[in-house]
Amino acid sequence: MTRNFALGGLLRLRRLEQDQAAGGLAAANAGTRESAAREAAARSVLSESTVTAGSLGAMHGIAAARASSRSMVAELSAVTAERRRRAEEAQQEYSAA
Repeated sequence: MTRNFALGGLLRLRRLEQDQAAGGLAAANAGTRESAAREAAARSVLSESTVTAGSLGAMHGIAAARASSRSMVAELSAVTAERRRRAEEAQQEYSAA
């Protein structure tokens, strides 16, 4: 007596895994786009700054603000790089699913 093995349940499980991987990939890509847009916006705003120092105190203030801005842009760059790495991992998981 041979009985056919029903593959319907296995196929549904496979589709669920693919759907989860696709959802993870979509979320990772959205995070990457959002982070890259924030970084680009920050760089754009900072590049348009045309402040001139009227005094030594103002010059020190401008230097401090620029250093702080540079640090914030570096952090945004790190976040963008991490999100890209996650998106690559999600792409690999989706390809494997």
